[in-house]
Amino acid sequence: MVDVWLPYGSTEVCLRVPTRNFIRTLGSEEARGVENPRAEIENAIKNPVGTRRLSELARPDMRVTIVVKNSTETDAQLNRMILEAVRKELAEACVESGNIKVLVAYDPMAPIRNVSVGAMATGDLLKGVDVMLHNPDGECCVEAGRTSSGRRLLLNRVFVEADLRVTVGFVELHPYAGYGGGREAILPGISDMGAIRSNLALAFNSKARMGVLDGNPVHEDMMEAARLVEIDFAVNVVRNSLGEVVGVFSGALDDSFRSGVKLLEDMYRVQVERKADIVFSSSGGTPHDKNLYRASIGVANTLDLLKRDGTLVLVAECLESYGDEAFYTAMRRFRRPESLEKDLKRNFTIGGYVAYRLMRAMKRVRMHLVSVLPDYYALEVFGFRTHRTVNEALRYALDEAGRNAKITAVTSGNTIVPLPPKEE
Repeated sequence: MVDVWLPYGSTEVCLRVPTRNFIRTLGSEEARGVENPRAEIENAIKNPVGTRRLSELARPDMRVTIVVKNSTETDAQLNRMILEAVRKELAEACVESGNIKVLVAYDPMAPIRNVSVGAMATGDLLKGVDVMLHNPDGECCVEAGRTSSGRRLLLNRVFVEADLRVTVGFVELHPYAGYGGGREAILPGISDMGAIRSNLALAFNSKARMGVLDGNPVHEDMMEAARLVEIDFAVNVVRNSLGEVVGVFSGALDDSFRSGVKLLEDMYRVQVERKADIVFSSSGGTPHDKNLYRASIGVANTLDLLKRDGTLVLVAECLESYGDEAFYTAMRRFRRPESLEKDLKRNFTIGGYVAYRLMRAMKRVRMHLVSVLPDYYALEVFGFRTHRTVNEALRYALDEAGRNAKITAVTSGNTIVPLPPKEE
């Protein structure tokens, strides 16, 4: 027997796999957080790649606009550190606070919290700096150019008319853009709703996936938008799954973004030697499995470990039930992913999108769930075969797939990017 310990909530559960069936255990190799995030940020901003320092790019009379992403209190704290470091650079060039504006980007995946916006503007260094929210439905956008398809790109006027343009982003795994950060500050960040909807429509392409940039139409659309407007300086932060800063890169937009992506690839990419008949996938324990919505985010990537018509056992405690309301509503209302796709193209929600990906997965493989979620939700609404222990699930999975079925175990399903077997 091979004993595999899988994260489950704040603890672990032991899966006992017969040696003849076992392939391997896969998991991400996360970097540790830096000891001093502020020092890391300041050092990166003073040592940009692909462009000169901000203090050299800026002049006293310039109007400066900085785009930041903000959805959580942690983001706001990091944004404030970055803004303070940027402000120091601009002060060296004698740029007054009154000439600096901060635009909080729109994020279709998360609502903006006004308390977080206020938290960014505190402190003596940022006194006098104007912080505003981008409203994609408002009249604040002007044309910044046309895409290769002929579509007008409308961006926030404050950014377009600035003399010096700076973006701040968090490079992280993204469910359909491959990775967040970088070009995301422009689209969807400061775009109008028409451009955002057009971009979201591309999320249903089979190549619009977590951890994939090559051939990803969402990423390519974002990059084209970013290249239509000159971005003078970018700061991109990489964090691990605990939210700790592991790297900061600044300079040219593409250079700093790609540096962040490379660091994440080193952490999360795993080579698949052979596909399995059965995969036991832990979402990674808390906070990844605090509810079913969070636990389902990595399911689409886990499919790359499985043969078609294989069996996927999702191991996720789900103490907080199903989580996102849009996720639950989509799974309750729709039984076919095609119908849900049509609905999401009219009214996109990230919860609905995760439900769409889960539905697609259920069409391709047999899905089991080990959790404390009541059967009404897990079985009746979401359609999982349910179990209370991993070894009970193993017995059922072997009955389905055969006693000689090959098994892979995953310890961090929400944060791995599998590379298919080399012969594929």
